[in-house]
Amino acid sequence: MSDLPIYPSFHPATVRQGLSFEERARLAHDAGFRATAFDVRGALEFDRDNRPGAAKALLMRLDLQPSGWGGPSVFSPERDFEEGLHELERYAAFAADVEALACSTFVPNRTDRPRNESFALAVGRLGAIANVLEGHGFCLGIEFCGPDMFRDKPFEFLTGVAGTMEIAQAAGAGNIGVLADSFHLFCSGAKPNDLPTFAKGRVSGVHINDAPHDDVSTLMDADRVMPGDGVIPLTNFLKAIGGAGYRGPAEVELFNPEYRRLDPLEVATEARKKTEQAIQTVFT
Repeated sequence: MSDLPIYPSFHPATVRQGLSFEERARLAHDAGFRATAFDVRGALEFDRDNRPGAAKALLMRLDLQPSGWGGPSVFSPERDFEEGLHELERYAAFAADVEALACSTFVPNRTDRPRNESFALAVGRLGAIANVLEGHGFCLGIEFCGPDMFRDKPFEFLTGVAGTMEIAQAAGAGNIGVLADSFHLFCSGAKPNDLPTFAKGRVSGVHINDAPHDDVSTLMDADRVMPGDGVIPLTNFLKAIGGAGYRGPAEVELFNPEYRRLDPLEVATEARKKTEQAIQTVFT
């Protein structure tokens, strides 16, 4: 798999919760991953409890590439956002030192404000986040929401690749793009070819997963299944992200409570193997 342009990356959302930064890193290594989603806060705590540089040294010793990491929430309360933006400077410097990849933030498809107000707020805040990240060499990937997860919010907001790039372009920062998640793409009704059409050269991260059925009106994050075990056309998805110019890790991100009840190493290993199979189908 080392010569393939896209390769599996571990994501801790898939396995039993409550594991420490070190436990998650060792789990990723033992399951055969060469990359792992990067928990900046967990890594900083690991350094604090051990010594400066301990997290970086652990990842290097385990031969793990730290991949995506999370930035401030765009629609959080103003005080929370300002605090998150202030912390981002420190987080970005730390992530750059360990040579992590792109930062991302999740944008819901429904909000508590009219669309024009939400659009203006998102554009301003995304631009502010991107400005901080640019100083440390990072891109910002917008992870749009596909399933109807926010039914309590009265106003629809943009989703899909085209909607996401509309926000990114309005923000006016060249380092803003898309985090492509196969589940969100499928549930949003967008097509895989929207990625090379609207976001060529602007895909900064990938989450790969599957859906157990095609009734997207009922699907939720907890329904996600292993790549290849569901109905999402992952071959088309992988071809599309490749066609958009993406090269790098694909984080296997599942929130399914059934997997979380099982042995973490068995689940992580299965996730890695099934993702490899899907990737090999396209790129070999």
